[in-house]
Amino acid sequence: MILFTGSKLESDVSLLHHLQLSSQVKISNQALYIGISTLHPARELHKCYQEAVFSIKMAQIFNYKNTVTKFNDVAVWSLIEGIQESASLELTTQRLKEVLKNQDLFKTLKLFFQNNESIKKTSQQMFTHPNTIRYRLKEIKSQTGLDYQKTDDKFRLYIAVITQTLAHANN
Repeated sequence: MILFTGSKLESDVSLLHHLQLSSQVKISNQALYIGISTLHPARELHKCYQEAVFSIKMAQIFNYKNTVTKFNDVAVWSLIEGIQESASLELTTQRLKEVLKNQDLFKTLKLFFQNNESIKKTSQQMFTHPNTIRYRLKEIKSQTGLDYQKTDDKFRLYIAVITQTLAHANN
């Protein structure tokens, strides 16, 4: 679902209506994603559409099912995607890219971040023992030198997961 609105007041009222609508829409085994763009002049309707579609794509990546995702809330990922596509700056090292080609390590790291860094929730979702998750996170550290417990390294790992996911979504 893509939402176009006029003013701030209309946006808030419309958002409420779409939240009510999304709670009433029941599609068996399907998730509903709602994307909202920032306000633009009518002549830039295509930009609104692109922002709303990007919001939906990010909602799918972050697993924001049945919620409204505003472009302003995910705009930073649009910037990072643009930087990553630029040949002038590599945010993800080649060594990390190689590690993330391992599906088990990639899925573990992605779910780890989606579960707010909870090893317990990640292990439950992957149907594995928490020690398996810890082992995989240590394996990522040993192969890349990036420690998921250090803020700077965590940020780089998170960017790598999102950009890898965006790259798969764009293919």
